[in-house]
Amino acid sequence: MIGEIIYLGIILLVLGYPPYLLIKSIYGTYLIKTGKSKAQRELAESWHEFDKGQRKYDIADRRRKEEQLVKYELFKEKELKKAENLISRNKFEEALNIYDKYGYRDLKLSTLKKQAYIREEALDYDSAILIWEELGEIEEAARIRKLKTEQGSVKVAQKVVQGDEITKTEIKDSVVNRSNIGGKSSKAEELREAKSLFEEGLIDDEEYKQMKKEILGK
Repeated sequence: MIGEIIYLGIILLVLGYPPYLLIKSIYGTYLIKTGKSKAQRELAESWHEFDKGQRKYDIADRRRKEEQLVKYELFKEKELKKAENLISRNKFEEALNIYDKYGYRDLKLSTLKKQAYIREEALDYDSAILIWEELGEIEEAARIRKLKTEQGSVKVAQKVVQGDEITKTEIKDSVVNRSNIGGKSSKAEELREAKSLFEEGLIDDEEYKQMKKEILGK
């Protein structure tokens, strides 16, 4: 704009007023035809100012979002440390809730596995089985079921009426050798007693078969 005024001023001084009017008229026609009239230029300038303001807003908005993202990441890091602390104190459910909230699937799976092993160590086989099934680890669930069955069949002692403790081996020997420690009993009675012990879970399948073999072989 200033350059145009200076240019027309030079023409006025050098060539005089008539040439100045002619050149100004030609130049004005050029501006109108090319869309660069004063009104058009003012409009363009207003849009330019708007663009500048919009750019400033976009920059400020982007900066604000970046700051929010940094704060969020710091908060997540704090929550992860909290979850680790909870796991160290065997508070698995609270830690799992944190992993669920922030989408840490791998950490959730590894924590569930750790929880299953700890439940197994605590002889809480039912909870361990449920966790392994939730993870889709059917073989691990089957392993715990087998372990539970074995533990259930290996009861070291049983209380009798007088309050004395006798071992499972002593119970088995008592049935097999009944004829040696008291009145005679038939093999059928001894077999029935052996079957009763098996059904009550005091002996396992192999021991039951061994008892039958010993009774029938007497």
